[in-house]
Amino acid sequence: AEILAEPVNPTKNSTIVMDVQRTRSSFFPKELKSEMEKMLVHFCRLQKVEYKQGMNEILAPFIYFRSAGVSVSRCYNLFRTFFDQYCLNFYYDKVRIIDTGSHLLRQDFNSLEIIFKMVTVMIKYHDPALARYLENYEIEPQIYCIGWLMTLFAGSDSLKKQTLAELTYTLWQFMAAEKDDYFIFFLIIGKEVLTQHHHQQTRGHHPNQDFKHLRDHNGPHLQKRSRTDQYYKDVKFYRISALLLRKNTPASLILFFKEFRIFKERNSFQRINFILKEIDQISLFLVGPLEVSLKQ
Repeated sequence: AEILAEPVNPTKNSTIVMDVQRTRSSFFPKELKSEMEKMLVHFCRLQKVEYKQGMNEILAPFIYFRSAGVSVSRCYNLFRTFFDQYCLNFYYDKVRIIDTGSHLLRQDFNSLEIIFKMVTVMIKYHDPALARYLENYEIEPQIYCIGWLMTLFAGSDSLKKQTLAELTYTLWQFMAAEKDDYFIFFLIIGKEVLTQHHHQQTRGHHPNQDFKHLRDHNGPHLQKRSRTDQYYKDVKFYRISALLLRKNTPASLILFFKEFRIFKERNSFQRINFILKEIDQISLFLVGPLEVSLKQ
């Protein structure tokens, strides 16, 4: 009752209203969209966080439960718990306004800079040729993985169809089963590596033609397919690839990243800058004999 009583100001909450109207526009009736607006306003007010685009996509899979008779409060609590578990520092950064002298620069999503650097380091280790390719053409992680991160793959065009909505749950179930906050890195890197290996077969054209696919949240493997079973095979294949990547990543590197606890603590600007400097200083990873023998 408290959630449904949440007032939605069309002016103050205009971004939420516009984003909700675009969310699964063909499948959510007006009543559910109204509930989405109230849930997002309620969540941001209680959590003391500014709404950012992407929250609507993460809420959408939980809204589907309403059609199965799940209560508003239950849907909201599931969303809130999931959000706090997997999206803590994607959205909880404070906005910082920097005066550059010529104009004011708005900075948010600061913690994502840490994640982008981690993805870059991981790709350098697992696929140096791909890392050079990305660097040569100035293709940064912001271009190809921000959509995957900000919606945890729920915003992918191929997952927007109602008949395929449960694919989002399948992917999230894989993430939850691993009980590893950093598993999302391996999913992203696996998708990126696989996508690039696919495109490298057609290297005769400029890479910008390739990366328009990367900006489309799922790359070529989940596009232009009509059979639901094929989507399931692709999602499961990404999971297997992610598991292999994690297995073949030096434990020292994983522990190095986990020490920063970026999914467990809200980051201050000072802490973010410290972590970024620490990652920039990485020059090598130590792999012990026991780890080598275990990977054989």
